[in-house]
Parts: sequence; structure tokens; C-alpha cells
Amino acid sequence: MSAISAILRSGSAPSRSATNRCSWPPKKQLSPSSIGVAVSALRFLYGVTLRKDWDIPEVLPAPKRPRKLHVVPGPPEVGQFPDSARCTRHRTILAAFYAAGLRISEAISPCPADMDSRRMAIRVVQGNGRKGPYAVLSPRMLEILRDYWRRVRTPAE
Repeated sequence: MSAISAILRSGSAPSRSATNRCSWPPKKQLSPSSIGVAVSALRFLYGVTLRKDWDIPEVLPAPKRPRKLHVVPGPPEVGQFPDSARCTRHRTILAAFYAAGLRISEAISPCPADMDSRRMAIRVVQGNGRKGPYAVLSPRMLEILRDYWRRVRTPAE
């Protein structure tokens, strides 16, 4: 904080020696978003409030956020995923949205009229994103859906 006070008193851009004197990064490890908030506040202070003509992004660069890789399940874990549900309806929904690449809201909305077994496609009614109105229906998924339909439908349907 003493380096920041000295910069404010001097009215000039901070030099490398001034930034080296302050304990940055602090001894307590901060997340990149916490550092970004502090950097944004200082940029606003110098650029808007004090109206300094500095190249602020060069003096106070924004921190880079580390990119995390997603955990990809292996084939045995993928096979266990739909089987983890106890209810037949839930198991079918999980299998459908995983096999066809649907979101949960897209997987629970289709009705039997949305299944096209000739074209092997599922019509996605309320789809999001850049996907078309149809999702691929694999032969195994078609058999799972037909088995579910045989189990739950009433004789009047």
C-alpha cells in the first residue's frame, strides 16, 4: 500500500521499481478474479477519476485465468451412468440425453410423435444452441425407447 500511496502523491505512472517494492503477488494467494477486481478498481481510479493519460493496460495488466481441462469419463463409467438411476423413466431419460447429446430440458420434452424411426432421428422441440431441430437416434437407443414405451403405456394408447 505504501507504493500505491507514493504513486498517488507523485502523480506519475508507477515505475518498475515502485511495483517491485510492494509485495505483489501478496503472500496470501489470491484467485485471478480477485486480482482482476483490484486491477479494474485501480484502472478506474487512474483512468476516470484522476484522468491520467497512461497506457493503463500496459501498467496494470489483467491477470490470466488458468484453463482447466474437463474430466472425460472412460467407457466403463459411461456405461454405469444410465444404470445409476433406479426408475425406468429416469434411466431412459439419462440414456437418451447422453446418447443423442441432448440437454436435460430437451431430453424430457419429446413425446412418441417426435421419434422418427425411419430416419433414425429425434425431433428436438425446445432446443438451444446451434443445433438443428433433429438429434441422431441410434438403433440401441431406439430399442431402449421402444422397451420403455411398452412398459409404461396404457392399453388405451
